[in-house]
Amino acid sequence: AVRFINGYGCMETYFLNAPVSRKYSAKTVSYAKTSSAIFNKPSRSFSIKDSNDEEWSFSSGPLDENWQSWFFHEFLMAKWSWIQVNGDWLPCNFIPDETTVVSDKTKNSLLEIPFYVQFCNLGSPNRYR
Repeated sequence: AVRFINGYGCMETYFLNAPVSRKYSAKTVSYAKTSSAIFNKPSRSFSIKDSNDEEWSFSSGPLDENWQSWFFHEFLMAKWSWIQVNGDWLPCNFIPDETTVVSDKTKNSLLEIPFYVQFCNLGSPNRYR
């Protein structure tokens, strides 16, 4: 389940299916320390990892044009949102694809809207426990 503040300032709850995929990303910066090289000395290089981010990929499921409009303009554009993970409500952001097809007359089926949930603080939902 997710909660978000809609365009009228009211909290809404929306139930999602399980994530389609989960992705981790981290940035690594490597440094070299200048010192004389001695065989039994520790390494002269080290790295610092940053941006321990976790992103979950979801799909809206099949939606008609009216629900697509609500999903894109209300749900995905929410400024404040939370997702429930293991009973805890965690702050997150809904990230839509840069371009989303909302109507395709060549297909005779309802379209889905893919999006990502990006956790706000500390990247991983397990770090909140």
